[in-house]
Amino acid sequence: MQAGPDSLAIKRFSKLLEDRACVYWLENELAAVLPSRKTRPDFFAQTANGIRLLVEVESFEKDRFALLALRQNRVMSGLSDSDDRRLCNGIQRASKQLKYYRDLGFPTLVVLDDFRQVGMPTNSEILGLSLLSYLEKGNKSHISSIAWLLGHSGGPFHLRIFHNPRSLVPLPMEVFHTQVDEHWYHSPGKFWKREVNGNGTY
Repeated sequence: MQAGPDSLAIKRFSKLLEDRACVYWLENELAAVLPSRKTRPDFFAQTANGIRLLVEVESFEKDRFALLALRQNRVMSGLSDSDDRRLCNGIQRASKQLKYYRDLGFPTLVVLDDFRQVGMPTNSEILGLSLLSYLEKGNKSHISSIAWLLGHSGGPFHLRIFHNPRSLVPLPMEVFHTQVDEHWYHSPGKFWKREVNGNGTY
């Protein structure tokens, strides 16, 4: 595994895949399983029930002034425009890594990780608002879902997954379906709705 700003986040997500009995290939191993493309995502994974997906991981490096208060008081106080862009820029970087594989028909997952604890909010409502500002700008998208990696170093880890309503290839819920994983769905004119074992809750 190459050293880099996201290396620990990649290691943390690797642990989640291993705990879920997934087989996976890292960026430097993709030539063995995927055709060559201009970019290489962080993971190509196959779940225990045979679902294959592409994954790109993004982490955050520096504190943002507007988020310092959120670290001390995790109520829904909202994000400044600059901090909202910071989150969306990370998703956009991941999107560029994944777009060259859209012809293969695999679902794609962007995983966000604040392992440095630099103040990015994990509150589902704040995240939901930020993601809407990103997802509603485009038409059909090659990004299936955007997830927040949650859990302390060493695991166990779980995911808070926001499913892109404009996805060309949706991510099946059964890819990550432990009791602690969260799946959130969005319909036009409504906010995100959480699904738990097929039952809708708000």
